[in-house]
Amino acid sequence: MLIVLKGAMLFASDLIRELKIGCKLEVISAKSYGSDMESSGLVKLKYIESNFKNSDIIIVEDIIDSGLTIKTLTDELKKYGPASIEVASILSKPQARKEDVQIKYTGFEISNLFVVGYGLDYAELGRELRDIYILYED
Repeated sequence: MLIVLKGAMLFASDLIRELKIGCKLEVISAKSYGSDMESSGLVKLKYIESNFKNSDIIIVEDIIDSGLTIKTLTDELKKYGPASIEVASILSKPQARKEDVQIKYTGFEISNLFVVGYGLDYAELGRELRDIYILYED
């Protein structure tokens, strides 16, 4: 499992405890928001250190909106020669999609709203909330 930091940490920890198979855990930092409520359109990935050759990878994400982060990450991972790459995300926003990405495991589809809680943040705030909340801009 490749956990996308920081947002997917809570979801990943709950997901891992429910798995009935063993797995290796890796993490990667992927950022496209900064302190805004919209993606900057530029994804910053931290260096991938693991050897993924012939590995089955499940990328664990908190939310898939534009699809840019998952597309960028998937394209980068393909360079390492994995056997397969799948995506699991607690939330998906199909209306916000700009890239055609495949999400094998989706918790919930939501409309194009900005949400915080359960690991999701706004400018690094709100991750600690137990539930997911809609954040409205004044």
